Amino acid sequence: MLQHGTAAGAASEFEVACRFEVRDLGPRVIQPDSFLITGYGGQQEWENYPHTKRFYKTIRLKSRHQSGIMPMVCEYYDWPLWGRPITQSQIEEALGDYFSFRFPD
Repeated sequence: MLQHGTAAGAASEFEVACRFEVRDLGPRVIQPDSFLITGYGGQQEWENYPHTKRFYKTIRLKSRHQSGIMPMVCEYYDWPLWGRPITQSQIEEALGDYFSFRFPD
């Protein structure tokens, strides 16, 4: 779990945080790598109707060197009328120096 550029076991639910996981059970270190983004999507869903919605983006990643990489999910919870879709800059702020995006020229 990454929030404000810091790795932690838990994060504030009301600020954008990103989860980066692997399929294998047990402790595992994800090595520095270049990942191909194979899909990207955002949604929102009711968490506690009519008070709280979950806003999230899912980024599907693929590595040539590491198997079992699961989609990265960035999310936060907010009031339905106040919440907004997560932006790229919010994702970058949550990930800090742990993850960066490079787009083709």
